[in-house]
Amino acid sequence: MGKFIKLMTVAFMAVIVLAACGGGDDTSTDAESKEEDSTSGETLKVVTTFTLLEDIVKQIGGDTVETFNLVPIGTDPHEYEPLPEDMGETEDADVLFFNGLNLEGGDSGWFSKLISATDQDEDNVYEVADGVDPMYLGEDSDEEKEVNPHSFLDPQVGMIMAENVKDALIEISPENKEKTQKNTMKH
Repeated sequence: MGKFIKLMTVAFMAVIVLAACGGGDDTSTDAESKEEDSTSGETLKVVTTFTLLEDIVKQIGGDTVETFNLVPIGTDPHEYEPLPEDMGETEDADVLFFNGLNLEGGDSGWFSKLISATDQDEDNVYEVADGVDPMYLGEDSDEEKEVNPHSFLDPQVGMIMAENVKDALIEISPENKEKTQKNTMKH
């Protein structure tokens, strides 16, 4: 558990550093900002399964998203037990992002059960690790290989995850495509 928290802290810090490196180059005028605001759609209600995903969504979605994160910092996302508030937020969400690679317990885990219990439309649920070649725990042994759900620690995987978030946000809110792409390029 302590090792997991250290890994999550390193990943979180990497996202913060990358986000900070992209900022400060906003040369848009107030008129451009007002024009963008008037052409954008409604704010999307987004639910994420853990804080790293929430940070990615906020950076890419910007002011077009309102996020609610399920698993608080310091809580194990492998064994999380959703709260009543989580059910309501999940039910009302326009889009939901989860890591995948068994971080949330896989097909029979807590996140799948939450989606089922809230009758959330499966088309609104996106796995950000989609397309990631899984790493395995215990590769050198003859034991059955277990997928390492912490692939997000690899910066290349982080880039795939960010692209998946961008693509999903554009798919579900095409009216915000320009803003989403611009935010992605900043970071």
